Amino acid sequence: FHRMGAYTVLLLAMFFIGFSWKIQHLQWRSRLILGLVVVQISLGIFNVLWGLPVETAILHAAVGDLLLLAALYNARRLWKARGQ
Repeated sequence: FHRMGAYTVLLLAMFFIGFSWKIQHLQWRSRLILGLVVVQISLGIFNVLWGLPVETAILHAAVGDLLLLAALYNARRLWKARGQ
């Protein structure tokens, strides 16, 4: 179930990045979100391969939080930029 959610987040992130990539001042935020998605997926893979060590699980949760915050902030900026 967790992996299905991860696939959904990946698809939504790619869709979101596609929209915000065209706006100049949002490109670095899009790169940040893309980087966080790559790190999040990598940590998820390491969690499975290494048998869920505590440090990796904590980093996976922390990066997920950062990804959510970055996406919400970027969505707000994208909403403002589209409304202008």
